Amino acid sequence: MAKTDLAYWRRRVFKQPNSPNWFAEISARGLRRKLSLETTNRENAASRARDIYQLARFGGWDAVLKKYRPKEAEAKTNLTVGDFIALAGSVANVQKVTLRGYTGALRKIVSDLEHLDPGKTKFDPYAGGHQRWIERVDDVRLAKLTPQKIQQWKQAFLNKALQDPVSQRAAKVSVNTFLRQARSLFSPKILKHLRDVSLPDPLPFAGVEFEPRQSLKYRDTFDVQALITKAKAELAYQHPEVPIDPASQLNLSKCQAGFTYTMTVKAIKIQDTGKGTKSVIEALEAVLRKIEGWHQGSIAGYKISFRDVEG
Repeated sequence: MAKTDLAYWRRRVFKQPNSPNWFAEISARGLRRKLSLETTNRENAASRARDIYQLARFGGWDAVLKKYRPKEAEAKTNLTVGDFIALAGSVANVQKVTLRGYTGALRKIVSDLEHLDPGKTKFDPYAGGHQRWIERVDDVRLAKLTPQKIQQWKQAFLNKALQDPVSQRAAKVSVNTFLRQARSLFSPKILKHLRDVSLPDPLPFAGVEFEPRQSLKYRDTFDVQALITKAKAELAYQHPEVPIDPASQLNLSKCQAGFTYTMTVKAIKIQDTGKGTKSVIEALEAVLRKIEGWHQGSIAGYKISFRDVEG
C-alpha cells in the first residue's frame, strides 16, 4: 500500500499515554520523527500524517516545521554552532581528544566561511585571543552551514594550495580530514540522542563528497644523484678523510645509520648518533631519502650540514 494512500496512515496513527491526540512516526529524507498530529479524530489524524509525509518528502522537514510547528522552526533558525557543539559534546561517546578534533574541524570550516580568522591571535590562550575567536565562531547560526557552502569551502581550500603534485596531495589529505572530523558531529550515533533538537534539513555535510583517497606510498620528488653530489660537496670540507662507499648506498629499503636532524627554512642539520651500523657519511643516500620521506616534500633546495658523533 502506497504512503500516499489515506488507508496506509489510518493503520499507522497511534495514541500515546497521557495525551488525547493521535501520533505518527514519519520517515522522509533519511530522518524519522514522531509527531503529535494535534487532533483527537483518527480520520483527520491520518489525513494530516499523509500531508506531513508528502511535504517532508518534497519540501523537506524545514517546510513541515514552518507550516505545522512555527515555534520549533524559529528555534531551529536560532540554533548556533556553539549550541550544537555543546549538545553534541554532551551525548558523544568518544574520547575528549577525539571530540576536540571534531569541534576544532567544524570551527575551522565555519571560521573560513564567515571570514572570522584573526590570524595568529586565535592561538593565544593568555591574552584571550583564542577564546574571543571561539566565541565569534560559536555565535554563527548553524542554519547558515548549507551543503552548498560546505562544498564552496572545500573547493576554495583546494584552490589555495600550490598546484604542484606534492602540495595538491597534501591539500586533499587535509581537506578530507577536516570534512571527516567535522561531519562526525552529525553522525547517526550522535544525532539519535538529539531527536528533540531541531537541526537544519538537509544537514550541513549532506552530499558533500571526499576527495579520492591519496596514496601514502613514498615517491621520490628529487634527483637522488644530483642531491648526493651536492651533499658530498658540502660535506667534503668537514670530513675529507672519510670515504663514501658506493656499495653502502644500494640498500635503500633500510637506513643503517643512526641520526637525528633539524630543519629550518633553508637548511638541514644532521647529527650522527653513532647508534647505527654505518655512519651518516657512509649511508648518505639512504639518510637523505629517509629525511625526505619524513618531511613529505622535496629537500633538494636545502643547504645540508653534518656533525659526527664527536661533534
